[in-house]
Amino acid sequence: MNKKEQYQCQIFKRIFEPVNRTMGQAITVLQDTWGFDTWVFFSSDYFGNEWSVSHVKTMGGFKLQIGDTVKSKVIGRFPLDEGFNNHIEPASLEIQGSRNVIIRGIQSHMLHVIYGETGQLFGAVLGLDKNEMPLENRQALPVISLISDMYVKTHNAYQSIVAERRRVDSVRGIINKDTVTELLNRQGWSKAVEAKQHALQKSGGLVTLLVFDIDGFKLINDKHGYNRGDDILATVGRTISNHVLSKDIASRIIGDEFAIIMTKRSMRTAVGIANSIKDALAIEGISISVGMVTVKGPAYDFENAYKRARDKMYTVKSRKRGAWV
Repeated sequence: MNKKEQYQCQIFKRIFEPVNRTMGQAITVLQDTWGFDTWVFFSSDYFGNEWSVSHVKTMGGFKLQIGDTVKSKVIGRFPLDEGFNNHIEPASLEIQGSRNVIIRGIQSHMLHVIYGETGQLFGAVLGLDKNEMPLENRQALPVISLISDMYVKTHNAYQSIVAERRRVDSVRGIINKDTVTELLNRQGWSKAVEAKQHALQKSGGLVTLLVFDIDGFKLINDKHGYNRGDDILATVGRTISNHVLSKDIASRIIGDEFAIIMTKRSMRTAVGIANSIKDALAIEGISISVGMVTVKGPAYDFENAYKRARDKMYTVKSRKRGAWV
C-alpha cells in the first residue's frame, strides 16, 4: 500500500470509527437489556459462505474473538436457525481459520440476519447463552432489526463516500495529467512541487532537478506534422516513467520541455538515471539537451532551482545539442 492509499485508509477509518463505536455500544445495550452471555456481530462474504466476527461482547461463557470465522454448510445461511431458539440438545459452532475450535454448549440463541436494501447479505447479530432463556427475550428481535437497519444505512453512506472520493481523485488525476505523455502537466507539477517542498522542509535530504527539451522538435513538427510530434512526446513520457520512481516528480512543463525531481538519491545515481533516459531516447532517434542542479535545504527553493537548471539546459543547446551539464 502506497502513502496515498494509507492516507485514504486513515481518512475512511476516521469516518467509519463512529459506526464501530456504535456497534460496540449496541452490543452492550443488548447484553444489559436482554441477557444472553455473549452477543456477536458477524460480517458476511458476498455469498454468505463465511461469517467473520467483527464485534463481540461476552461474559466469559463463549470464547469468541474478533476475526473468528464460521463457515456455512448451506450457502447463504448461517449455521444456526434465525430467530429465538431454545435447544433441546445444546448446539455448537465450528470456528475455522487460525484457531480452529468448536464453540459448544449453546443452549439458547437469538439470530437476526442482516440484509441490505437490495437484498444483499451483510452479516448477522447473534446472542448466545449456555442456559435456556425466557421466551420474553423474543422482544429483542425488533430492536436488533433497528440496529441492523442503522448498520446497513451507515455502511451504504460509507460506500458512497468511498465512491465519491474515488471519483474526485480520478477527476483530479485527469486535470493534473498531460494527456499525450501521461506525466504531470504544469498545474500538476506546481501542486506536486509544493507538497514535496513542505515534506522536505521536515525530513530534509538531497534533491536533484533535471530540466530538458527535445532537440529540433519545432522542425520535426513543421516537417512531419503534429501527429509525429505527439508520438515523440509520448515516447519521451514512457521513457521517463520507466526510469523514475513513484516518489519522484516528472512533468511535461510546456511544449517539448520536461522536468524531473529526484529525491534522496546521490548525485552519482541521479547522473546515471539522466544518462539512462538520454541513451534510451537516442535509441528511438530522439536527442535531448539536459540541465541538472541540486536543490538544498532548508528552504528548498524549487522556483530558483528550476530557473538555474533551465539556464544550464539552454547553455548546453547553444554549445552542443544532445549533451547535458
